[in-house]
Amino acid sequence: MRTKIIGLILFSISAHSSYAQQNNTPEQQELINLSKQKWDWMANKNVDSLNVLFADKSMFVHMGGSWGKT
Repeated sequence: MRTKIIGLILFSISAHSSYAQQNNTPEQQELINLSKQKWDWMANKNVDSLNVLFADKSMFVHMGGSWGKT
């Protein structure tokens, strides 16, 4: 019973997610793409590309820690 409920919830979430991704405006998709690109830059520590996105006194804060611009 519990497995069926969890499966139904996961199916519902994935169906909603798939539907939502197909209905993005061009502006929304551009923002989504930029966000994904920013996360790739952060994961790869590509500071040259990140430099143009953040102010000098900016601080990225996440539950796993924080990262200043320097």
